[in-house]
Amino acid sequence: MDLKDRLGGVIPAIITPFVEGGRQVDFTWMERHLTFLREAGVQGVLACGTTGEGPSLGLAERKQVIDACLENRGVMSVMAGTGCPSLTDTLKLSRYAVERGADVLLVVPPFYFKNPSEEGLAAYYRALLRALPAQARLALYNIPSFSAVEVTDGLLDQLSADFPQQVIGVKDSSGSLERTLAYIERHPRLATWAGDEGTAAAALRAGAFGVISALANVFPEIILDLWRAHQRGEDLARCDASIQRLKQAVRAHSPPVAVKCLLEGMRGFPPTYVRPPLMDLSSEGKASLARDVRAALA
Repeated sequence: MDLKDRLGGVIPAIITPFVEGGRQVDFTWMERHLTFLREAGVQGVLACGTTGEGPSLGLAERKQVIDACLENRGVMSVMAGTGCPSLTDTLKLSRYAVERGADVLLVVPPFYFKNPSEEGLAAYYRALLRALPAQARLALYNIPSFSAVEVTDGLLDQLSADFPQQVIGVKDSSGSLERTLAYIERHPRLATWAGDEGTAAAALRAGAFGVISALANVFPEIILDLWRAHQRGEDLARCDASIQRLKQAVRAHSPPVAVKCLLEGMRGFPPTYVRPPLMDLSSEGKASLARDVRAALA
């Protein structure tokens, strides 16, 4: 099975469900959600990303979340978010994910020190890649609105030249279509995943590998409709219009908060919670969000 068959298509960036107050991960809830996504027909899942509150999890918890995804994957691919500010922690978590069977590592740049040099970032990734098993496959994660560190074209040039078998792509969650298209054009050998549903249709038309989506946690059928229409060579305007209305309805809320509310309010899942510093919506806020989304989908 080639890379596109394994890692293309729709990949929900799954949430991490917590018990009330965020004290611990609710793995029973997670198993039910993974079954829902698997039965919906998505091609894979991303664990411990931004929507999964990855930076709010300890290393042991992130390992447990990755294990839960691998144990309940069925035919789905598993992408593991393993980036940490510490190179030591990133290596420990990345090696664990590879050894357990994750298909690809998604590694955000180290995000504590701001304005690092491109060479400093390259040194971080080179040290990681040299220490990983040869079978490891790694994608870089560009989300500067959270990390404040850009994955530059120069960085991708260096790493893909030095590690052509291991560095396979980039997930762009910048929200900038121009940035996504630049990755696709400049790095045709690499896979570029659209990490923002609002730019997904245009990115797919330009050659994006697939869509890594927060909204696919709740509405996998909507994002899959876009992907399947693209695969059939159809016009994407209708699918894109539905996604844009949905994006507009949830725009005021962070993805983990919105997704967890909507899984409860619109899909019948038991309540699940975010971990501080994120805060759950009030009952009134949940009801308002559900009304807005229903109106958007009407």
